Amino acid sequence: MKDMNLANNAEFSEPGKDKGLFNLQNLLDFSPDIVCALDKEGRFVYVNATAKKDWGYNPEDLIKQKLVDHIVEKDRPHTQQMLAAARSSLVSTSFLNRFCCKNQKARPTLWSVAWNAKEELFYCVAKEGTDTADVVKKATKLENRLHRAYKLAKLGWWEWNIHNEQFDASDELYELYGIDKDEHPTFTSGTYLSLVHPDDLPFVMENVAIFWKTSSHQYQHRVKKPSGEIINVEVNVQTSQDDDNNVAQVHGTVKDITVQKEYEEERQTLDEKLQLANARLARALETMSDGFCTTDRDWTITYMNPQIVKMLGAEKKEDFIGKNLWECFPVADDDNFRAAYLRAAKEQIPVFIEEFYPPLNIWVEVNVYPNANGLSFYVKDITQRKQQEKELLLSNERYQLVTQATSEAIWDWNIVDQQVVWGEGFTTLFGYPSDALENNLTSVVELIHPNDKERVTSSVAHALENNKNKWTNEFRLRKSDGTYTYVVDKGFVIRNEQGEAIRMVGAIQDVTEKKKQEIRLEFMAKATSEIIWEREADSKWVYLNIEKYKEVTGYQLEGPAISQSFWVDKIHPADLPVMLENREYAAKHNLDFYLDEFRMRKANGQWAHMKNRVYVIRDFNCNAVSFLGAMEDVTAQRLFEKTLQESEETYRLLFNNAPLPTIIFDEATLLITDANKAIVEQYGYRRDELLSMTILDLHLKEEHLRVLEAVKEMKTPSRVAVNGVHHVKKNGELMLVEVSATPIHFKGKEMMLATANDVTEKTKLQQQLLEEKVNHQKSITKAAIQAQEKERSEIGKELHDNVNQLLAAAKLYVENIKYVPDQKDYFITQSVTLINKSITETRRLSHALVTPTVRDTGIRDSLQSLIDTYQELENFEIDADFLFEEEKIEPGLGLTIYRILQEAFSNTVKYASATLVTVNIWIHQKKLHVIYTDNGVGFDAAAVKKGIGLRNIINRAEAYQGNVVLNTSPGIGFELNLTFPLEEVSQG
Repeated sequence: MKDMNLANNAEFSEPGKDKGLFNLQNLLDFSPDIVCALDKEGRFVYVNATAKKDWGYNPEDLIKQKLVDHIVEKDRPHTQQMLAAARSSLVSTSFLNRFCCKNQKARPTLWSVAWNAKEELFYCVAKEGTDTADVVKKATKLENRLHRAYKLAKLGWWEWNIHNEQFDASDELYELYGIDKDEHPTFTSGTYLSLVHPDDLPFVMENVAIFWKTSSHQYQHRVKKPSGEIINVEVNVQTSQDDDNNVAQVHGTVKDITVQKEYEEERQTLDEKLQLANARLARALETMSDGFCTTDRDWTITYMNPQIVKMLGAEKKEDFIGKNLWECFPVADDDNFRAAYLRAAKEQIPVFIEEFYPPLNIWVEVNVYPNANGLSFYVKDITQRKQQEKELLLSNERYQLVTQATSEAIWDWNIVDQQVVWGEGFTTLFGYPSDALENNLTSVVELIHPNDKERVTSSVAHALENNKNKWTNEFRLRKSDGTYTYVVDKGFVIRNEQGEAIRMVGAIQDVTEKKKQEIRLEFMAKATSEIIWEREADSKWVYLNIEKYKEVTGYQLEGPAISQSFWVDKIHPADLPVMLENREYAAKHNLDFYLDEFRMRKANGQWAHMKNRVYVIRDFNCNAVSFLGAMEDVTAQRLFEKTLQESEETYRLLFNNAPLPTIIFDEATLLITDANKAIVEQYGYRRDELLSMTILDLHLKEEHLRVLEAVKEMKTPSRVAVNGVHHVKKNGELMLVEVSATPIHFKGKEMMLATANDVTEKTKLQQQLLEEKVNHQKSITKAAIQAQEKERSEIGKELHDNVNQLLAAAKLYVENIKYVPDQKDYFITQSVTLINKSITETRRLSHALVTPTVRDTGIRDSLQSLIDTYQELENFEIDADFLFEEEKIEPGLGLTIYRILQEAFSNTVKYASATLVTVNIWIHQKKLHVIYTDNGVGFDAAAVKKGIGLRNIINRAEAYQGNVVLNTSPGIGFELNLTFPLEEVSQG
């Protein structure tokens, strides 16, 4: 063996060649792994003896043969790529492929390859790779997940090999920087610097100089994408050195930290707001009306606000801070104040106390709260409130007298014990005897109209819970005779010192007549086109029909009134003095009516001419008590009047230069009274000829009746259009026109202004588009039929060439049992295996043939079932990622996607020789994205562009306005990219 290897590895004995492997041959022949060397062309120049045991080849059989010629054809491109990568790298490269042994079996082999540039040789070690194959599959999945992690983390990476000047960048880096990989296939340092924000470029150049001098470095800067968007990024750089301590490789990552930067800026803003809030709190404590002080755990006063100093009759709070609380506020050992303070400190709970404090001769209310350092005291002087409570007893007696003297229904609700006292008004106003109502709120709530009840009770609860002191509501109340009356209920809320509502006193007033009057006025306001308004003489508020005001002026207002200043602010400055002069004149001469006209600025900034009729309501002494008015928008009228004042020359210029043929005709006689240049030029008649004709002379006789009917409709004030009529030119030529007409007042008579638009060519184009649409639909139908025929043919082939052959083989095994009974078990086992394969194939064909029940099982489950079917074939690995909400995809679109992917899987099985298929489906910006890829042999897209399968995919996609992009060429795999617009999917 040694002599044989010496002869066949002669290259190593040539002068100038490294004899390292030759000298170690005896040792390498005992290696359990295959050790070999390849020249720069990938040919074997040395193989150890283990090749005979593992591959079946004698070493001399492999010398000068190319390694790739012994690799499974499908794995050859990858092997060549890895050899090239090893040649360009400073470290060894490992990869997995399948080696074709001498017995024609493919053996999974794990290679470790290192390139010796000096000798121009590859040194290789080949190991049994069966166990490694599963690891590689898992690694592939992990690599795909790593890329997805990069994408989610907005992280891109790059590597720079200094020796061979090779620069690699990840797809995520291209996406992060917003640049097209096709436009920049090589990502260089120049590409990077062109994306740096101009203001940050000097800073970046300083940091680039730094990372050449250190093993790792980090810096941040801004990037300006080609789209103009500016983002913040964080760059991390690591360098590795060669044997001469020179930088050999540079590795870097770039992370989008725009959101983090925004968070930091927002946090800084919040810190500033917190400091401002603390300052405001300090100012609030200093200016609050209640006294406030704090003590530490030793009862030493640490803070006092000016109000509590004022209660003590002192001048400076510094006289108390740092002193003992009991010395500043002396109390007896058995005093309630001492007991309350000690309890708050011991039990760490808030304590409330209301007591008379003899040293200051005042009633105080003290709220004591424990804090981290001691106690906080809120002190309020309630002496005045105590006096008011005494006076309240007297007011109750007065209340009884008031209820008897007023015409309103007075009520008094004690909220604490839920007792209600009803006044005499419930009898006089609503007919209920004094003993008919129970002393609770429910008895009257039940009298409220069902449609008003929830609104009224909710408003009462809202007033009580939100510290309101007054409450008013309007609702319908049932009287004793069963009829309903409109009432206004007004209540006053009485609260204790803690702000809790303890009592509510109110009065109900019957406003039925007033309500009827308001309803009548409301309907009157809606029925008129004018803005009806009212203002009391001593009020600054103007009440008006607010909807009409919005309609006329465009201002969006809340409530039934606007301030007088808001009204005046919208009046043109030049017109305001005249208005004031009119008002003063009316007041001076006791006029009951005067008229204003002014310009008012509308919400859109335009000026409207307003006519305002004002009526003055006076008392017996002729003093004005209120003003009523009706304001009308007369802008159109004024513009019309202005138009009438325009000169005949201006009218003639506008009329004659109108681009469309235009005439004026008498609506009674149909005679043409005027015609512009356009109709003279387009129709071929002289102007004097047109003025002697009627409009019927321009139409076909068959359409005269239709024209006369249209003229009758034209007599309405609005503009009328007549489509699809034929006009006759002087030379007899017909043209299809659209006619629109408007009534006008011209030369003292009612006339019609009519224009004609030639739509002959437009109509022809519309008809042509319709025909093209029909032809396109026919082509889609034809392609669908061809696809169905193809599918039937494919299924027939599968049944004949695959399932039928499997069943025939199984039948043969079963029949052999009677001829060779001693091999019965073997024949039965083989028959069962073949029958199971037949079942699997039949099931796959059934899935392909039967329409999936997308609506019942869901799109996701249907697609997963399809993937599982092809996964069972074990032809390739399938990696699927679904990121979408099913309810956003209608079933029809889901079925279309299912059929397209079914077609793609079928093509991959038949033609691609792929080991990995990926399916990604997600929704982004109201679009559904579907990407199908395989790493197979690919094909020439131009050569199969008109194939039935591809046309079927395109036609299915176009049915849902889908866009199809195909990326493939021989040797680079296949990618199908689909995009569908999404619409709202109705539920139910």
